[in-house]
Amino acid sequence: MIGELNGYKQVYQLQLELDNLEQEAIKMAKVAINLEQYLKPIIGQFQGLIDRVVTIDGELSPSVSEKDASSLAVG
Repeated sequence: MIGELNGYKQVYQLQLELDNLEQEAIKMAKVAINLEQYLKPIIGQFQGLIDRVVTIDGELSPSVSEKDASSLAVG
């Protein structure tokens, strides 16, 4: 009888452990599914910086091209 109770106790403990693992897996799945949402605030800061660099690059490119053309004409 005691052996049978120990068996039930082990099964119960294993079930609790499985339940905990299942909850952890659910949390991890939610993070994976919502990863973009979690990273948006972080990436958003860099996206603004990247957009600004692209704008400045676009503004400077014609000036650099003009200087290169002037250098070739003078040289």
